[in-house]
Amino acid sequence: MREKTIFSLRTFASFAVNTFCSFFQARRGSNRPYGRNPKPLAINRWNTHSCYGCTLSVNQTKIFIKLKPLIWLACLLPLALFAYRFINDDLGANPFEVLTRDSGEWTLRFLLLTLLMSPLREILGQGWPLAYRRMLGLYTFFYASMHLLTYIWFDQFFDWEEIVLDIIKRPFITLGMLAFFLLLPLAITSTKGMMRRLGRNWKKLHRLIYLIAVLGVLHFLLLVKADLFEPTLYAGILFLLLGYRIRQNISREKGIKWPLFRLLQRT
Repeated sequence: MREKTIFSLRTFASFAVNTFCSFFQARRGSNRPYGRNPKPLAINRWNTHSCYGCTLSVNQTKIFIKLKPLIWLACLLPLALFAYRFINDDLGANPFEVLTRDSGEWTLRFLLLTLLMSPLREILGQGWPLAYRRMLGLYTFFYASMHLLTYIWFDQFFDWEEIVLDIIKRPFITLGMLAFFLLLPLAITSTKGMMRRLGRNWKKLHRLIYLIAVLGVLHFLLLVKADLFEPTLYAGILFLLLGYRIRQNISREKGIKWPLFRLLQRT
């Protein structure tokens, strides 16, 4: 009994000291470099003020808390719009086809917004955009699930044999299904607990988001036959985001900060 009490006291003392140190460091602002390319914001998932892979200062935490409810509501607006149009019979002659198409487009938009958070962090010189990646990623999965459900339910009526044939025969369905099943483990492992368990492998797994984005854009390009403006626009945005990722990897290796981002940070 005495040994258990001593062990509990030691555990509590260790926890208290670590919490105090983390809090003190967050109050000062985390400026420790990491990797080969020192950054003003250190990535420390286990810090008291860390938020899903990014460490925030006190001011940045306040910004994150203030904007989070607004962004949460903004992410629900497409769903509210679907409901409003459905109730008011404003979805045309084939409402379920419109619902399937629009939910797919919103999936791609949220996916690109999720990828946009990293460049936005570098442009603004603030860490708080990274804190929204998880929310946007989960909304991406939510609208992707809606897109898949409307296809399975209202287009195929749960005819699994026909669905399998559709996946085999139609390339854009094949790419869409592959993108969804790659997105599934990312949604499952988006919690802090899974981040701890997977460690470094968590970041490697979530790099699949770029492959998923490529598959999603190809899915849209193959689906649309007449007006290619919108899928081409998404492809162009994705091309820029992939270019940013390549540039970031090069800059980490060589310690380069590109002039474009310096100029944007000054304006």
